[in-house]
Amino acid sequence: MKTQPSSIKAKALRLLAQRDYSYAELSAKLQKWLQTKNQQMQEDDAATAESLSSEQMQEIADILNEFQQRGWVSDQRVVEAVIYQKAPRLGQARLRQELKAKGLDESVVQEALSELKESEFERACAVWQRKFSNFPSDASSYQKQARFLTYRGFSSEVT
Repeated sequence: MKTQPSSIKAKALRLLAQRDYSYAELSAKLQKWLQTKNQQMQEDDAATAESLSSEQMQEIADILNEFQQRGWVSDQRVVEAVIYQKAPRLGQARLRQELKAKGLDESVVQEALSELKESEFERACAVWQRKFSNFPSDASSYQKQARFLTYRGFSSEVT
C-alpha cells in the first residue's frame, strides 16, 4: 500500500496554513494522520499493515525537508511565536516546558530563554499585579500568591 506523497504534502500544507508547526510536531501529526488513514483502509480492505511503513516515514521526512528548505517549516519561527504569545504571562520554566513539548531542540530552547532571563522579574510583577494587586497580609495569602507565580513558571527567586 503506497500512500500518495501529494496527499501527505496536501495535508501538511493544510496544517501549516492554520499555524506554524515545528519539524517534530508536524512529523508527529502527519504520522498520526497516516496511521488513522491506514486503519480506515484496513477496515475497508483486508490490509495487514498496522503501523507506518519505512516508505511512508521516508515520504514524510522528504516532504518536511523540502518544506524546511523552502522556509515553510521553521523551528526558530515557532520559538519566536510561542515566546511572543506566552512570555508576558509565563515564566521560564513553563515556557521551557511548552517549547520542549513542541519537539524543539534543547539548544534552541536554551538560546531563546536566555534572552528572557533579565525580564523575568518584570514579567512576574506584571502577572502578579493583574491577579492580586495587594501585597499579602499573612502567610497563607503569601503562599497562595507564591504558588500562583510558581504554577505560571516563575522561579522561586522571583516569588
